[in-house]
Amino acid sequence: MLVFPIAGFNPVWNEVLRFGISVPELALIRFVVEDYDTASSNDFIGQFTLPFTSVQQGYRHVHLLAKDGTSLSPATLFVRIRIKSE
Repeated sequence: MLVFPIAGFNPVWNEVLRFGISVPELALIRFVVEDYDTASSNDFIGQFTLPFTSVQQGYRHVHLLAKDGTSLSPATLFVRIRIKSE
């Protein structure tokens, strides 16, 4: 569920994503933010990719980057990460 506060700043998604990882040493996690458009293609806002093995559990700020890799500071995603072994 996406919640837009006034003027669209600080949206809240309240989503839980679960997925299995077979080979953690080769896995990457990519966070992508896009502006949804119904009339045309979505607009890229920012992204960040990191190796799964460097992910730490807990609450984290994921700093977003532009397509060319430059910082979009102060743009971040505030995420909670939990890793469970099965």
